[in-house]
Amino acid sequence: MINYYIFFFEFSMGLIDLLISCEIENVSAISFGGLDYEWHFKIKCTQCQSETDEIYFKGSEQKDIVNSRGQCNFQMKCKTFQFVVNITLVKSPDHAAITNKTKNVLLAQFECRGCELIKWNPQNLFVRSESGQIFENADLTDVWVEYDDKTQSNVLIENFKYAFVRSK
Repeated sequence: MINYYIFFFEFSMGLIDLLISCEIENVSAISFGGLDYEWHFKIKCTQCQSETDEIYFKGSEQKDIVNSRGQCNFQMKCKTFQFVVNITLVKSPDHAAITNKTKNVLLAQFECRGCELIKWNPQNLFVRSESGQIFENADLTDVWVEYDDKTQSNVLIENFKYAFVRSK
C-alpha cells in the first residue's frame, strides 16, 4: 500500500501596525527619518515557526517579488521549506507626535507575507523637543535623557515600548 501526503501551506499575509508607547518630558515627536531609515527586525516563518537572526531593510529600497509582478522591501527564502517570504513598508509617517503619556501611537505599517515580525531593534531614532531642537541617534532601549539648550530643561523618554498589532 502506498501512502500519499499532500502538504498545503497557508501563505499568511496581513497588515501589521508597529505601535509605540512611552512617557515623556519636553518631547514633541519621535522620528525614524523617513524612507531611508534602516529597519532591523527578527522575524518568524508562519509555516515552520523558525526564527531568523536580525534582518534589515530600508523603505526606500524596492525588490521585485519572486514569481510576482509586485515589489517589496525585503524578501528571503525560508530555511526549512524554501519558499519566499517578504515584507513591505506600507505606511510610515515622518514622525509620531507624542504627548505626556503616549499609548499605542502608529509608527509604521508593514505587509508581511509568510512571516511575522517578532522583535524590532529601535536604533538611530530622532527625537524633537518641544522647542524644536533635534536629537539624533536616540537609544530608547533604556531611559533616554538629553538637555535642551533653548528651554534649559531636560528632554526625557522612559518606559518606551512597542507592539506589533494586526491592522483593522
